[in-house]
Formats: sequence, structure tokens, C-alpha cells
Amino acid sequence: MIITDREGRIILANPPVERLFGYPLKELIGKPMEILLPERFRRAHGSQRTGYFTQPSARVMGTGMELLGQRQDGSEFPVDVSLSPLKTEQGMLVMATIHDITRRKQAEEALRESDARMRAIFDTAVDGIVTIDERGIIERFNPAAERMFGYSEAEVAGNNVSMLMPSPYREAHDGYLARYLQTGEKKIIGIGREVVGLRKDGTSFPMDLGVGEMPLSERRMFAGTVRDISERKRAEEQRALLMHELESANEELKSFAYVVSHDLKAPLRAIGSLADWLSADYADKFDAEGKE
Repeated sequence: MIITDREGRIILANPPVERLFGYPLKELIGKPMEILLPERFRRAHGSQRTGYFTQPSARVMGTGMELLGQRQDGSEFPVDVSLSPLKTEQGMLVMATIHDITRRKQAEEALRESDARMRAIFDTAVDGIVTIDERGIIERFNPAAERMFGYSEAEVAGNNVSMLMPSPYREAHDGYLARYLQTGEKKIIGIGREVVGLRKDGTSFPMDLGVGEMPLSERRMFAGTVRDISERKRAEEQRALLMHELESANEELKSFAYVVSHDLKAPLRAIGSLADWLSADYADKFDAEGKE
């Protein structure tokens, strides 16, 4: 806390000011308030002080502006300043209550960075991401979802997410959600399953859907991740077709082998019998090689 006169000279300061700005209190007394401000703000501060004394009132200084203090070592830090007029026998004085808000600013910056990272993830995700409230109303719809369903975010926001589902999924959705909210029974939420999506042009497509609840303090929100699996389904169908064709070819090959085997047995038996007869009746006429 600092008290200054109409000219901005420091009349009184409490010990926290010493810790905050690094000046010994005795050095501050009688000095202009502006020594606690960065150089670039000092001239403007003098004009603002004059304006304040024209209509003195208790208020927060610099609403909507970033205020900075400057320590004795020249380092700067963000502050909140509240002003209160003091009527004394010596005239009007001003009491300034100063708070170091460095930690708050750091937290705000960390939150902004976190929001920016989440926005980047949301915008660049390969899978579609749709967020809904506890009534099933769409709030967010990322670019991948826009490409997947053919709607813009503006077109779907405020509508029930069931608009993205063909029957019978559409009719069942609100019941699933209401049942989960009432009983905790999970059909899709927290589990994931294969469902069918409905594009803006009326065509449907298979997709993997995963839904998770987002823990918020004031309300319940859900985020759905969707992936178009049309290519995978076509590949699976093609594989199944090829397997069927292969099985058919194997059956045909087995039949062919059976027929060939059966047709060859008779001539082979005849040849075997002839060889036995020749060996028995003409053995004495064959040389060693002939007998072989």
C-alpha cells in the first residue's frame, strides 16, 4: 500500500511495498510515484493522476489495460492497482493498493497455451471430433468431421447429434444418452463401437465411434471421435470374396485330383499286371538290365 499527495509524491508505504519493489522504505518517502513504473509509462501516468484528482473515487486503475511495476533492479512485473481518495487536513491524498499478479498472469498464459495446443489438436486431428452437451446438442465440430459428413460447423452447431445418424441409430440415440445419464449404463460411452454415419448428401458410411465424457464442474459434456472405415470395409469385403474364390478353386482342384487319380488307376494296374507276366514267363530271356 502506498499513499501519495496530489503531486504524486510518496508520503507513506508499508513493508510489503519494500519487498515488492526492492526499495528501502526510507528511500521511497518523498519520491515521485513514477519511479515505481517503467520509463515508457511515466509521462502518461502524470496526466492520469491529474485526471483522477478532478473526479476522485474508489476504483480499479487501468481497467482493461495491462499495468506493470518496475523494481529497483529494473525488472518489470504485472500488477493490479486499486485507488481510493483520502480526505485529510493537508488536502486530498490517494491510497494505492498494489498486488503482484505475476502468478496469475503465468497461469493465464499457461491456460492460453493449453487452449492453443488443444485447438491445434482439434483442428488438425485426422479423425472427426464432435462435442455435445448432455442433451445431445452439438457444440463443436472439427474440420475432419466437416470433411467426413459434408456439413460446416456452423450448420450443425445447436442441432441434435442424431442428425448425423441414419435410422435406427437416430431414433435410439437420445434414449441411450438419457439412460446413461440416469443409470450410468453404457452402450457406447466409454466403450466404442462400429456404427453408421449419415452425410449431408444423404449417403451413409461405416465408421468407428468412440465417446468419452469430459469432466466439467458445471455441466456434463461428451466428445465423440469418429473414423470413416469405408476403405477398410471394402478391403474386408474384397478379402472375403478372394477367400471364397480360393476355397472354390481348392474344391475344384480336389475334385479334379480325384477324377485324375481314379482314371489313372486302371491303366496303371494293367501295366503292373503285364510287367508281372513278362517277368514270370520270360525271366530267362532278360539280361540284368531288362530284369530291372
